[in-house]
Amino acid sequence: FEHYGDASLWNFLFPGSEQPPIPRGVTHGDELIYLFSTGVFNLNDEDWEVARIMSNLWANFVIYGNPTAPEFPVAGVPTWPLWQDQDKQYLTIDSSPEVHNDYLLTWESPDIYNNP
Repeated sequence: FEHYGDASLWNFLFPGSEQPPIPRGVTHGDELIYLFSTGVFNLNDEDWEVARIMSNLWANFVIYGNPTAPEFPVAGVPTWPLWQDQDKQYLTIDSSPEVHNDYLLTWESPDIYNNP
């Protein structure tokens, strides 16, 4: 889950904080905001799109055992490949999901896959 929305548990728990303890990133548990709409956060259109994508991926996994099942394709989401040690492909879940290789590369260069 890599959506950097304004709806964040960090922002909720520490309102008005100037500097987060980590320079960037999504707070542990932020995905729950997009899975379970509780009305605590005001989601914008992009947030609702992330919620739609994420809910459908989770539902597909429960029903078909595959988040990107061909039986119920999720619009705008590429096929999530099975994990293979040689390429380490993973799916970034945000408003424009993409498949990337080797998540460990993002530890040293967090913006490696962001377009300039």
